[in-house]
Amino acid sequence: REYVAALVNSGRVRVLAESPYIAVAAKAFDEAAAAAAAAVEKFHETNPLTPGIGREELKARLFGDASNLLFQAVLDKLATDKKILLEQDLIRLFGRKVTLKADEEKMRDQLTERFRLLGLEVPSPDELISNLKLDRNTARKIIQLMLKENTLVKVNEEMLIHRTTVDKLIADVKALKSKSAKIAVGEFKDLTGVSRKFAIPLLEYLDRQRVTRRVGDERVIL
Repeated sequence: REYVAALVNSGRVRVLAESPYIAVAAKAFDEAAAAAAAAVEKFHETNPLTPGIGREELKARLFGDASNLLFQAVLDKLATDKKILLEQDLIRLFGRKVTLKADEEKMRDQLTERFRLLGLEVPSPDELISNLKLDRNTARKIIQLMLKENTLVKVNEEMLIHRTTVDKLIADVKALKSKSAKIAVGEFKDLTGVSRKFAIPLLEYLDRQRVTRRVGDERVIL
């Protein structure tokens, strides 16, 4: 242990944990950090419309079966050095933003306007893309970007809604509380003008957002 401590003091070894005591050669650690930063940069070059690489994907590519402790230490060092940003399960280069080309900007504008006009009765993303006759691969990536930017809200995997529409829905439901603390599915359908196909997932979304809470066949407005 004293020998390792001397190596640590000399900068040749890096301590990852004290209990249990885990250390790694500083050179190997620095090489792993450089490789991770390069992999994130390469991912951005290959996937310009994707905000970042998934944490598990990066680990699988570079670290394989290596300990999570080493992987996390590398990420923490890169984040501290402002080489990368950690955003939940996504990793991206520090200061990096998605820049759309002219045709991609046009596609995002088309999607934004269509989602806004459709309101609460929105077809699945793939159906909407087909209706607009857009390139499926590019449109899917732009939709993911719109979700990341909070332009769209995910109600479920097949139902995405424009943020302004969701905000209005929440405001309308909360406004009902002054008249009644509860709302049934039928009343919700009357309020929103949607069919049961859309009403149920919307109510489930409101439950998850703690706008409402299901009690039997009704919802209590919180």
